[in-house]
Order: sequence, then structure tokens, then C-alpha cells
Amino acid sequence: MKQLLAKVRNRSRSAFEAFKKIISDTTIFSMPYNLTDCIEYNPNTLLENNQWYKIINFSEQAFCINILKEENIDSVDFDMLSNDDFVKIDYLCSFEDDIFYFQKISKSQLIVKKRITFGESYEYDANSKSVVINKFPDAIYIKKEDTLYFQRLESIVPIFRGIDILYKEATEQEITTFLQSDFIALNNDFNAAKVNKFTRKRIALAISTIASLDNERKCEMIEYIKANAGLIFNDNAFVISSEEELKKLLYGISERYYETPVSRERRIANSVISLTTD
Repeated sequence: MKQLLAKVRNRSRSAFEAFKKIISDTTIFSMPYNLTDCIEYNPNTLLENNQWYKIINFSEQAFCINILKEENIDSVDFDMLSNDDFVKIDYLCSFEDDIFYFQKISKSQLIVKKRITFGESYEYDANSKSVVINKFPDAIYIKKEDTLYFQRLESIVPIFRGIDILYKEATEQEITTFLQSDFIALNNDFNAAKVNKFTRKRIALAISTIASLDNERKCEMIEYIKANAGLIFNDNAFVISSEEELKKLLYGISERYYETPVSRERRIANSVISLTTD
């Protein structure tokens, strides 16, 4: 069975009832050819071209939506999408057997225009309503694998509420507290208000990293940053005067600095993949 559903904003309905039928027996999305080359999601790991992330055991996650936990889904369980529902579409869900495809819908993808359609005959519609469909979905869930595949976390946050906990921004208070750490000395009026969005995410990761270290390893981290980051270190603290210096410190906390063994070139790893051994 092939079915395309729309998730509609409606606070008076349950999460399951908010899905409405659009069309049946039509393939909407294409399955990417390269899902076998996917990697487990890690905010420190950047994707190569056309590569996908994955989250295994997805149904066990707090942000998994109810429709994916249903044993059997029948099209008769859903009402048809009405004209009034069109502007309320949050995202699309297309499912075929045990494979679910999701696409976030922005306002720019909900189009209401006059148009002439071409086919076996020409047809004029003075109030045409259409939804722009991407070639590939924002997320794919394969039920028998219990695995979610995606490429951009920010694209699926509106679909799987709470999934951004996997890569959240540090709050203003968390940033302020971090910058008050005993190994940081702020200079040149640098403060939390001057930290940009992407660096806020790195701070959230750094806070988590530091929390996992005992005192001995924290000392090792300090020595590693001193040796590699090129920062001024006075009175047992790194002097941070700018966003750029803060990023150097964060690269050190995540151990991004390394030296090539042959050419002895010093580099910063823009992306990392953790390797596990048996």
C-alpha cells in the first residue's frame, strides 16, 4: 500500500488524528542509492557529498513520533485533507509497506496561484493550490531496521520534536557559565552576547565533554590546548578576546588539533568519525 499523508496543525486533535490523506497508490519520493554508506549521527562528523546520517533503535527514542510505533496502519484510519487544511500542513509523510518518507513543508512550498496546467488538454485554474515536492525526502524511516536516515538535523526538527537535543545550542546561561570557567579569562569586553549561533552549538558539546572528564584528564586537556591552540595562557587560564580565540579553545576541548606523521604539518580536523574496536 502506498499512501501520502499530511501532518496538519490542529491542537484539538491527537498526534495521530492530525494526519490527513492526500493521495494513494502513487510513489512520491525516490529512495537514495547510497544509504548503505551512511554513518551514525554525531554532530562532530560532517557528511561527504550525498551521504546520510542514521539513528538506530529510533522507536526507542523520546522524539520518535507515534505513527512510526503503530503495528498496522490503514488508510481508512485517516480523513481526507480539506482545502482549509492546506495552509496548515507542517510536513508530508509517505509510506510504502514498512518504509516511511518525510518532508518538512515551509510556507514557500505551499503555493496558491493562477495557473494553466499542460497535459492531454490545457486547464486553467484561478486558485491553484500546490505543494512543492523535493526529489529526496528530509528523512527516511525503515521499520524493519528501526533506523531513521537524514542529512540535515535542522530539517527534521519540525517533524521529530525534541530531536535537536542531539545537537542543541547552549543557552545564554550555559554560555555565561562556561565563559566563567576557571581555565578561561575574558578580555577586550568579550562576553556571551558576542558568541554566534554555530559556536553556541560547539559550546554545548564542550560542556558535555568537560563533564565527562575527571580532574586528571582535565589537566591533560589543558596541556593539549596549550600545546596546540596558539592561545595566550596567563595565571592558569586561556585569554579569550574574540570569537576566533574562543573557537580555537573549543577545537582544543574536542581534540581537533593534530600533526601529520609524514609531512609534520599541523592541522585542524573539521570533521571527526570515532572508530571503535572490539
